[in-house]
Amino acid sequence: MSGRLAVIFVGGGTGGHLFPSLAVAEALAEQTGQRVDPLYLCSTREVDARILTAEGARYEPIPARPLRGSPIGALRFARSYRPAVRAAHDAMRTHTGGDATIVVSTGGFVSVPCVRAASMLRLPAVLLNLDAVPGLANRLLARRAGVVLSVFDTPHQWRRIEPIVRRRALAPASPEACRSDLGLDADRPTLLVTGGSLGAATITTLVAGRLEQHPGAVAGWQAIHQCADSDATRVREAYERAGVRARIEPFIDDVGRAWGAASLAIGRAGAGTAAEARANAVPGVFLPYPWHKDEHQRHNAAPLERAGGALILTDHREEPANTTAHGATLLALLQDHEQLARMRSALALMPACDGAQAVARVLMDQIKPGGRRAGP
Repeated sequence: MSGRLAVIFVGGGTGGHLFPSLAVAEALAEQTGQRVDPLYLCSTREVDARILTAEGARYEPIPARPLRGSPIGALRFARSYRPAVRAAHDAMRTHTGGDATIVVSTGGFVSVPCVRAASMLRLPAVLLNLDAVPGLANRLLARRAGVVLSVFDTPHQWRRIEPIVRRRALAPASPEACRSDLGLDADRPTLLVTGGSLGAATITTLVAGRLEQHPGAVAGWQAIHQCADSDATRVREAYERAGVRARIEPFIDDVGRAWGAASLAIGRAGAGTAAEARANAVPGVFLPYPWHKDEHQRHNAAPLERAGGALILTDHREEPANTTAHGATLLALLQDHEQLARMRSALALMPACDGAQAVARVLMDQIKPGGRRAGP
């Protein structure tokens, strides 16, 4: 094939919906040798603009609202639906006209009006299910998508793929080199604390509280800690009082080096975080987002825990409950370097996270040379 692939990726609201799209675009370009011309239809949240601007990507915010279970949430979604469909329709129509065009959805509330717009334009749609428990949006979208690919086995018998990890999220060098590049001690074990693209105040509070109560808890370590600007001063002072060198970041742009530097990660268990920990063989302590009724983040991390490469702890939502419940566990793990080595080895034995390459192959099968295939 030659020419231009005018691919449209839909999904947003968190990095977990955007980063897989970026990874698939990379894989398409590598496999086809064509110029991939992606357009990203995302949410109006600031995090989407930050991520896509940093990537130099072309994007269009769609005024969609989340699918909420409450009456007010349902009303807001309903009111936003038609304007969102119109905005997506106009953006897609403008972007089409290349040698091949296809829509790829990573799920979430933005995808619902976007896939509807794709259907109106008769553009083929491929749905990527990234979480262990499919959300409401994905269950609805599966009826419109021509192909559904899932990182996890589901009762829906969707086609199974391995996790999707973008190239920038892979360690570019040895742990020592990554630490040096980040201004850290090359030979000192490194703790990576992250709450994902939206942050996680309860995890930050757990780590900061542990340092405040037991300054020696992270003795011999250094840290890369992502947290909200509002928490940065407290976190920085907690590390300083404990005598621990730390990089405090509101957003980790050089994520590959951060994973490469890490000896242990503490964070949420979004599909992206779990996949990146696995791909980089970094032992993880996961505290899944506690307000999801379906506990899909817990299920996202379950394969890593079963393999022996992670611990899953319950986020009790507030202090001192988290520190009381988990402080001793974290301290013991930080001091047990042999256990961390076993966890790293267990993750290294898991299958490669090559889902982006698998998706790219499926997309090429869906696109006819010289034109676009009719949608559903």
